[in-house]
Amino acid sequence: MLRSLYFLHFFALGTFMPYLPIHFRDLGMTNAQIGVLASVLPLFITLAPAFWTQAADRSGTKKHFVVLASAGSALAFLFLARLHPFGLVLLGLSIFCFFRSPTGSLLESITFEHLKLRGGDYGRIRMFGSFGFILSVLVIGQLFERWGTPVLSTSMLLSGLGAAACAALLPASPQLQSSAGGRSLGRLLGNRTYVIYLATAFLMRLSHAGYVTFYSIYLDSLGVSRGIIGVAWSLGVICEVAVLMTSGRIVRRAGVQALILLAMGAAVLRWFLFATATNPGVLVAAQSLHGLTFGAFHVGSVTLIQSLVPDELRASGQGLFTASAYGLGGILGAWMVGAIAAAASIPVVFGTSVGIVLLALLVFIITVLPRLKDVALFGAGERV
Repeated sequence: MLRSLYFLHFFALGTFMPYLPIHFRDLGMTNAQIGVLASVLPLFITLAPAFWTQAADRSGTKKHFVVLASAGSALAFLFLARLHPFGLVLLGLSIFCFFRSPTGSLLESITFEHLKLRGGDYGRIRMFGSFGFILSVLVIGQLFERWGTPVLSTSMLLSGLGAAACAALLPASPQLQSSAGGRSLGRLLGNRTYVIYLATAFLMRLSHAGYVTFYSIYLDSLGVSRGIIGVAWSLGVICEVAVLMTSGRIVRRAGVQALILLAMGAAVLRWFLFATATNPGVLVAAQSLHGLTFGAFHVGSVTLIQSLVPDELRASGQGLFTASAYGLGGILGAWMVGAIAAAASIPVVFGTSVGIVLLALLVFIITVLPRLKDVALFGAGERV
């Protein structure tokens, strides 16, 4: 059932992530306005731990929160898709993002609880989400080009309600000793290695903001069809599946540190190609690095965090990671790339990403790696 839940959760992501910016541009939004809209989901991801994940840790019933969030986001998207003026779109998007924002962190926490009890390979469960994303961007891209926004609404409704049904059928989470919300946050922030890694993850995600916000728009401006844009996104996720299938072996043999370093090195190359290439073929081919820049970094991060936080704070630990990287990094990144694209150009946005990921690499090597020598890393000698 976890595999089905991942599939549907990421099928929904493949519906709105590549095509919602194009929908906003079709409504007449400027690059600056699209940048603001792109910051809304990261904003709610940042705020999610204050409500969703800490409440889930205290209640011990994470799956019920996934049911509520999945169904709520599906219904909220129907409302969003009918709105037009910028102010109303911003309101509708905020409602959608309130429900969408916690599902990733809660799902990761539930998955690692399952792995701890029953064993298994995280990557081989998570790759079903990639399958869902691939199918979504390929099919929805073709249908969206032909029939427009109603395709997005229908896809989001079916995938969201399906994910809610799958979550309702999950077994109950094991009961762990809970901590008060304030003390939980204090314990996490008192872990210096964890906090420094959050800064690294923030920078890495910040470097992805230009890709998330403007990659589809850039290809569209070069005359690439929306169906081919879907192929480009799916190519990246196909490569992600390959990484997820082998990530467990990489962690066991080379360590989670090697996986994270590999991801950062690939990001430098990927953003450089995006910044310098004008041939659509090169821009599409560079998507093959997505498996490393996202897949390897994500697996490395969630695996490392499982080693750095106590069992009873797993949802909060993953939630704060998501808030710092995908939330705060996404907010500032969306504002940043929107301003840069408005003042300069989209290739300049990608050039800025190169500098940011180089800074992330430097922080990780100098400040995080030395601290991991004394950490018993989850997955050392076991399946992750």
